[in-house]
Amino acid sequence: MGTRDTGSWTRERRMPLVDVLMSILGKQGLSATMEVRQFFQATGKEDETVSKQDYLRQRQHLIF
Repeated sequence: MGTRDTGSWTRERRMPLVDVLMSILGKQGLSATMEVRQFFQATGKEDETVSKQDYLRQRQHLIF
């Protein structure tokens, strides 16, 4: 698995590559907003969150 644009993951992000992958693997069929909210609650990072647009944009950078 790789990324289309290697620069997409160089900056320190609120939801780094590992978190994006873990959220995808734990997907429960909810809306993107609810998936992100539940992921951050499960990881104990309730005060840190990302927008639905940012989450979906980072998912698009993955190649499956």
